[in-house]
Amino acid sequence: MKMTYGYTMQLTCSNVVSTIVTTRPTAQRDERPRGGTNIVVGGVPPSPVSNQEPQHVYAQGCNPKKVKRKGRYQAQLPAFRRSLPALPIPVHRLNEELRKERDAFMKQLHKERMDKFQLETWAATKIQAVYRGFHARPRVISYKTRQRFNTIGSIRLDLTGMQETLEQASPRRAGSPTKSVSLVKEGSPDWRTDIRDRANMKKDVRTRKERMNQAATRIQSCIRRFLARLGFRRRLHRRTDEIYLRAILTIQKVFRGYALRSKILRAVAKLQSESALQIQSLIRGIQARERVCVLMFEKKCDEKRQAGEPLQFTLPPRFHSVQRFSPIKVLYEHRKTKASLEFKSAKWREDRLYLAIHVRINRSISCFHISERNHFCPCCRKSPFGCPAVDLSCCNGNRSLRTCRD
Repeated sequence: MKMTYGYTMQLTCSNVVSTIVTTRPTAQRDERPRGGTNIVVGGVPPSPVSNQEPQHVYAQGCNPKKVKRKGRYQAQLPAFRRSLPALPIPVHRLNEELRKERDAFMKQLHKERMDKFQLETWAATKIQAVYRGFHARPRVISYKTRQRFNTIGSIRLDLTGMQETLEQASPRRAGSPTKSVSLVKEGSPDWRTDIRDRANMKKDVRTRKERMNQAATRIQSCIRRFLARLGFRRRLHRRTDEIYLRAILTIQKVFRGYALRSKILRAVAKLQSESALQIQSLIRGIQARERVCVLMFEKKCDEKRQAGEPLQFTLPPRFHSVQRFSPIKVLYEHRKTKASLEFKSAKWREDRLYLAIHVRINRSISCFHISERNHFCPCCRKSPFGCPAVDLSCCNGNRSLRTCRD
């Protein structure tokens, strides 16, 4: 628990943040022997134990000679030798008192800081007002002076004052009123000339200032026009560069797309031609193998007929011909094993040939009759292999294979 007592019994903000208060119980272990006898050292009985000794105080003060732990002291409560009563104080009560003192201190500290902040704000505002007034006052005075000297009323007042001064000074010089009047009449062109010159000089000063202001305005307008024209040219060049860049990117995109499409078309055409050639080669190979098988079967049938051997075998039931199989299933069921690939004798080839012929005949129709070469039955039907040497026909639903001659 973080509390607020420092080493010098003074509450500060740093102690509030960094002080750790630890309490210790008042009960101590009695180290006297259990026999009930007091040990006398040097003939002096031991002094009575009091809770106001340093070792019996509820907390210990911070030892400045102790080495810092991570840059901080682990501060503890100071030893109150006079303020604490003789009876022990519960820990929760001591903590509550310390918490109340901490809250009161924080309130007082917050109030003092707010008062100080308000005073500093008021002083800063006052200093700023005085400084700004000191800087703005000469401008107002000079403006008033210029306005007073440049107005027509000020010129008339000056003329009236000069005229009165001359009228008062002329009798003193002449000594008589007649002479003064004559001198005034004779000297009137001189002072009027002076007044005219002074008025012209003031007008010249005013016109000179106006001319200077007009010249400054003209120069500023010329410079601003030049800068605006320069900025417009830069923006125009930048816009033109952006248009050129977009056009270049568009051209590159179109050209790359055209090149890629043409490349894909060439590749597709090449692949199509290669695939067509592959398909043609496969189909021609299949047709050639089928034709060779048919020719070999015809040859074998002719040999058996010439030898007088019967050529007859039974086909499977009719529904097997209608039943369909998926190509993947057929390939999986009739796949070639490693042993079958290695064993390729004449007998194996012959069996495979008869099996292929049997499968093809079973898929085409249910009952076949084998006729001689170039001989047809009344119900003949041409072979699906496209070979005129053997004609396969369905004769009255007979399920046995025999020649038309038989």
